[in-house]
Amino acid sequence: MRVKTLRETPQTATTESRYDEATPQLGEEARQDYFRLRAMIVENEKQTEYLQQYIKSQCQFH
Repeated sequence: MRVKTLRETPQTATTESRYDEATPQLGEEARQDYFRLRAMIVENEKQTEYLQQYIKSQCQFH
């Protein structure tokens, strides 16, 4: 999966650093997609839990 990111570079960059201090950020559209997917995952987990409880309550052996 590829995600388009934006990089923010620090205002005070030094030449002594061996590491790139820029922090990758999701683009606005990708960020919206990410949060939408997270919400869908949470909703799916709630539905799965409900259905599991329903099945347990309806399939009890007497």
